[in-house]
Amino acid sequence: MPKPDSSLWAQLSALDAFPKVNEDFFKKTMSGGVITIVASVLMALLFFSELRLYLTTQTAHELVVDTSRGAHIDILFDVTFPHMPCSWLSLDAMDISGEMHLDVASHDIKKQRLNAGGSPINQAEKHDVHQTKRNKDVNATGCGSCFGAETESLRCCNTCEQVRQAYQTKGWVLSNIGNIEQCKDDTYLQSIKEQEGEGCHIWGQLSVNKVAGNFHFAAGHSYQQGSMHIHDMAPFADKTLDFTHKIHSLSYGQPYPGMRNPLDGVMQVAPQPKGGETKKGTATGMFQYFLKVRNAKGTCNSCLAASAPWYA
Repeated sequence: MPKPDSSLWAQLSALDAFPKVNEDFFKKTMSGGVITIVASVLMALLFFSELRLYLTTQTAHELVVDTSRGAHIDILFDVTFPHMPCSWLSLDAMDISGEMHLDVASHDIKKQRLNAGGSPINQAEKHDVHQTKRNKDVNATGCGSCFGAETESLRCCNTCEQVRQAYQTKGWVLSNIGNIEQCKDDTYLQSIKEQEGEGCHIWGQLSVNKVAGNFHFAAGHSYQQGSMHIHDMAPFADKTLDFTHKIHSLSYGQPYPGMRNPLDGVMQVAPQPKGGETKKGTATGMFQYFLKVRNAKGTCNSCLAASAPWYA
C-alpha cells in the first residue's frame, strides 16, 4: 500500500488550529480540576434545561368575540335534596332574551324519591310536574265556573288546569283547591302530604340559550304574572322547606379531558333557627351560585382540536 505524500501531510498539519502541547509542559492542578467539574455541571444543566424547555407545551391565551347567534348550551347537573320531596320541587330556567322554561318537563331530567335515610324508595322516573294533574271535565258540554276569576279569553273553567290558569292570570292564589269540583281528582295536594319527610335525587340535562340567565330549584308550581316570576306557595303554608343539598356534579357542555367543575361535591346545609326548633311554614335558607361560562377552544400536538365551554 503506497504511503501518503509527506509534503501533503505537512501542509495539512500546518492548518491545525489546535496544536498539541508537549506533555512535558503539562501540569495538572487542583484548581483546574475544580474548574473542569464546575464547567461540566454547568454544561449539563444548560443542556437539560434547554431540552425541558423544548419539550414543554406552550400555552397562549387569546380573547375573541363569540359571534354565534341562536346557539344553545347543555347544562348537566346531578343534585340531591335530602329533605325536599320530589313532588314539592319545581325546576325553572330563564334568560335575558325573555325565554322561560317553567316547571321544566320537556328536557331529559329524571328524579328519584329518597326516604329519610337517603335510600331510594322507587325507580327513577322522568321529571314531570304535571303527572299529578288529572284534569276532570266537570261539564264537557256546558261552562264550568272559574270561581270569580273569569276573563275575556277564559270564561269557562271545565278542568282543574283551567281554574289554575284563570287564578294565575288574575294573580290570585289557589288556596282552596280541595273545595273545587274540577280538582277533585288532582293528586297534587295528596302527593305533597304523602311525600312529606322524604328527599329527592334529581339529575339530567337542560338545553338553554347561550346567553346570561339562571335556572333554579324551588317549591311549588311556578307561573309568570306580568314581569313577575311567582311560585305557588299556598300548599306549603304549614310545611318546613329545607333546601339542604349536595351537588354531585354541575357542568356546562360535553365533558373533555382535564375538565374541572368547581361546584362538584359541594354540600350546603340549611341554617337551623336558634333553639333547634323550626317553625312550620318557614324556609330555612336560600342558596345562590354565580357562574361565568366561557367558550374555550384548544389545540395540542397529540390531540385533535377541541371546543368546550369552561366556567369559573
